[in-house]
Amino acid sequence: MKLSHLLMAATLAFGTTFPMTAHEKSGVLTLELSDGVKLEMVKVEAGTLTISAAHREKQVCPHCGQPIKASTVNAANGKKQDNGKQHTATLTKAFYIGKTEVTQAQWKAVMGNNPSNFQSDVLPVEGVSWNDAMTFCEKLNAMGKAPKGWKFT
Repeated sequence: MKLSHLLMAATLAFGTTFPMTAHEKSGVLTLELSDGVKLEMVKVEAGTLTISAAHREKQVCPHCGQPIKASTVNAANGKKQDNGKQHTATLTKAFYIGKTEVTQAQWKAVMGNNPSNFQSDVLPVEGVSWNDAMTFCEKLNAMGKAPKGWKFT
């Protein structure tokens, strides 16, 4: 599992002051983790956006050439739902999300180890479970690197 699947996000009540370890400039928040290792996060503004799985509508069956319709089963009611149609979603609060996948250097700064098979400080960490990712967020919260009132999730 890549940590890009984990939204390391924090909601911010505007007017919050950042601790000495955080610096915000032009919608990018930089957190100092340790020894020059930084975590950059970008701001996602509140607002309404259009969501679509339109890219799936263009898929075709490799055997018969027929279009593949995008649909899944709704876990709540067991009925099929069409994911190809556009719909709107509203974000009620601005938040920050990691600018990149969590790098191996960032993982080591927080967790003290590197589980990756292909090791390099600049590569994304790999070979971690969802539980590992949640532990990463918990440790990041315990380090006190986020502005007051924020929580990494």
